[in-house]
Amino acid sequence: MNLLVFAVATAAVFGVIVTCGCINSGEGCPGDIADRNTALSELIVFQGGVSNALHHLGRITAGCSAAVTGGGPDENTVTELFDEVMAENSAVYTVIYIDSSGTVRFNNSNASGNISGMNLLSQESVRKQTERRVPMLTDNFVLHDGTSASALYYPVFDSEGIYSGFVSLTFVPCELIKDSAEDIMNTSGLSSMVTEPGGLILYDPDPEEVGKETFDNSLYEDYPEILSFARSLSEDWSGIFEYSFYDTGFDREIRKEAFWTTVTMWDNKWRIFVIREISDS
Repeated sequence: MNLLVFAVATAAVFGVIVTCGCINSGEGCPGDIADRNTALSELIVFQGGVSNALHHLGRITAGCSAAVTGGGPDENTVTELFDEVMAENSAVYTVIYIDSSGTVRFNNSNASGNISGMNLLSQESVRKQTERRVPMLTDNFVLHDGTSASALYYPVFDSEGIYSGFVSLTFVPCELIKDSAEDIMNTSGLSSMVTEPGGLILYDPDPEEVGKETFDNSLYEDYPEILSFARSLSEDWSGIFEYSFYDTGFDREIRKEAFWTTVTMWDNKWRIFVIREISDS
């Protein structure tokens, strides 16, 4: 994790709390500073947990890339390596090597569907990788078998420095995030959430929310605060927002306060949140 970015993000969130006290609150700020400080502390812990998990997968992807550099070993050796990665990381869905033409050359042995030899240039992120040839974290997308996933791409260059393709490690974000999120809930009782800056929900304690697009979701039409919140998080690195919505399970409507900051990975970023309940609406 980039410690400078971590420190700056933390300072930014703390600055909002100290300066503003409370954002978009119509009746002033509640006198529960200790609870808000707890939320901020848990946000910092959550940021570290999610960042560490992402960067761990990034190192694995880079290691797989090194294994196939310069033509690499035979297919069986590569497949065994990919299978080992799958066995040791429950969030990982596939590990494949795609050549410079966008064609799958090697894949883990239990990859769903017959993807060996499949050309994936129809996928925007694959085209982008073959053009840019740098490590990438993709936005969430739907795989050929219908699974919603994100991917880490790491380029492969031969011994002469010529681009020969890339390793793609796809993973299910909610599986990657859930341990850190559950730790937050168990230690503080606070819920958490992770989204893309555009509003796509990658993790929520309510599984029904995962994968929803905040801006386009009719569920939020009667909650203009939610839409305003989504627009703020698309633009702002960190902040605080107060809003009303249903609790997990949709049993009742409650007032909530969300604290968010950002985790970066290569060329992309996620917004991460801890959310506390204030009172019934």
